[in-house]
Amino acid sequence: MKFGLVGEKLSHSFSPQLHKKIMDQCKIEGEYGLFEFEKKMKDNILEIMKKKVDGFNVTIPYKETVFHQVDYLGEESKKIGAINTVLFRDGKSYGYNTDYFGFIEMLRKNNISVKNKSCYILGSGGASKAVQVALETLGADEIIIVSRTPKVDGKIKMINYDDISSGDILINTTPIGMYPNINESPVDENIIKEFKVIVDIIYNPRETKLMKIARENRLIAINGLDMLIEQGIKAQEIWQGKKLSINIDEI
Repeated sequence: MKFGLVGEKLSHSFSPQLHKKIMDQCKIEGEYGLFEFEKKMKDNILEIMKKKVDGFNVTIPYKETVFHQVDYLGEESKKIGAINTVLFRDGKSYGYNTDYFGFIEMLRKNNISVKNKSCYILGSGGASKAVQVALETLGADEIIIVSRTPKVDGKIKMINYDDISSGDILINTTPIGMYPNINESPVDENIIKEFKVIVDIIYNPRETKLMKIARENRLIAINGLDMLIEQGIKAQEIWQGKKLSINIDEI
């Protein structure tokens, strides 16, 4: 079986190593590659990938693009409006969002409760939407989306970066701070100090500048590695059509 990751720039990705470890552990014969698409090709992603793989993951900036290209959507994907996993079966395409499950499991593993908490999400792309629905599921009291270009949305509060105040949990879903731009942070120290917990879904580097500043201020700070692993396992379960028994410590 052949799988892969679709995105614009993928040199930073750990996904091939992750999926090799999952497939080796579960004795699944297959391969996992990287497929970079320029934005001018975005409307043809599904048709091109259909000829190359049995299923694929999607990352920045195409999670919302491919959402509109698949034939069928999982229930969580319909709520989110973005997908990160596609399965090809019997000539049809099925879209799922395993980021949603990965984010929830990451919080659980790190003993972070969002129930009745005030949560700010940096970014408004596909990953942000998955985090938003996960927070709603887990009972967050307040969810605020922070965007460079905030839009009026009756269901969710959106603000720009200048309007961030204090809260409980700050979650970065933007690529700012990702390798190779490791000396960047989406917000400065004055804002970071107004929160108790910092969650950065970036996993490369393991400690982003955002996290470093948070830890220097004695705040709880976690990266997105657990989220990556859990969403990857969920994706493989979708592709294999069964629950997998995984020893996380060996991944």
